[in-house]
Amino acid sequence: MSETEHKEPDTANAHPDETDGIFTVPMLPMVQAMFLIFVAGTVAASVWSFRSGLLWTGLCILAVTVPLAALYWFILFVNPARTRIIVSRGGLLVEAPPFLSASTELAGVRAFLTNLRADPDAGPDPTPPDLAPLEKVRCMAYCGYRAGEFKTSGGRQAYVAARSDRVLCIETPTRTLILGPADLDGLAQAVSAHVPVAGA
Repeated sequence: MSETEHKEPDTANAHPDETDGIFTVPMLPMVQAMFLIFVAGTVAASVWSFRSGLLWTGLCILAVTVPLAALYWFILFVNPARTRIIVSRGGLLVEAPPFLSASTELAGVRAFLTNLRADPDAGPDPTPPDLAPLEKVRCMAYCGYRAGEFKTSGGRQAYVAARSDRVLCIETPTRTLILGPADLDGLAQAVSAHVPVAGA
């Protein structure tokens, strides 16, 4: 089946009452907490520098850390908060701005739970040998959080929105969706209403 034959559903305009589920992919709380601790430490160091008369030291600390803090605020808070997976009208939509927006019908796809770090011969949820490791293409990958376009070890295009190594994979004729929201079991259940999910 070609990609043009695999019609994409209109999930983007689906009303919340028409969806089987909206699943978020937030950044891991521990990573966000470490960032906030870093920011607090930077502020404390700057205040100490100013009170100690080390004006230029305080200004240098702020000049270096403020732009970095703004960048990582978007990376760790803003972009993950906008990432979502919607199951609706027999289709699935993945939005992970600014890296990707992809949708597919669920009819006829292959869906299975797996672990990106597990041994291919191990269980439960063994990793297919042609799936991992993933090669970065256009994405964000930070402390186990992945969002964007990758390539599988088998060379297939992979769209990823996941916050852990345990994921739901959906294989279409031309690409693989690798999804790991906060409520992975809920996503698997929503997808299983339309297509069997191996390992669920």
